[in-house]
Amino acid sequence: REDFRRRAMIAGGGVALFSALGLPLAWSEAPELSHELLSGRALPLVVFAGVLGLLGFVVTVTKAYGVVRYVAVAFVLVVLWAWGAAQWPYAVTPYLTFQEAASSNEMLTVYLGCIVVGSAILVPSLIYLFRVFKGSHPEAGSW
Repeated sequence: REDFRRRAMIAGGGVALFSALGLPLAWSEAPELSHELLSGRALPLVVFAGVLGLLGFVVTVTKAYGVVRYVAVAFVLVVLWAWGAAQWPYAVTPYLTFQEAASSNEMLTVYLGCIVVGSAILVPSLIYLFRVFKGSHPEAGSW
C-alpha cells in the first residue's frame, strides 16, 4: 500500500508540474483554448479541478484511502468537462463542431442498445470479480 501511495504522490506531482508547464505552451499554441480555460466559461471547472487536485494530495498524504478513489475520479471528470467547456462548440477547432461530429439518430440507437447489452454482461462480472478478490483480503476494505 505504501509503495502505491508513494507512486500516486509522484504521479500527482508530475501532473501538477506538466500542467504548470503546459499553460505557457497553450497560451502560444492554442490561444482560444487557453483564453476559455483561464478566463472564459471553463474557468470555474479549472478552479474546481485545482481544488480537487490539492484535495487528492491531502487525502493521499493523510492515508484516507477510502476517499482517494472518489477524489481521483472527480478530478478526471472535471478536467474533461473543463476541456469540453473550453472547446465548445468545436471538437476540432475551427474545423469540426460537436454537432457535425455527432452520429445519426439510428446509429446512436444501435450504440445505446450495445451499451445496455454489454453492461448487462460486464457489470455482474465486475461485481463478482471484486467480491471474490475483496473477500479474500478483509484489510482491503469493503466495497
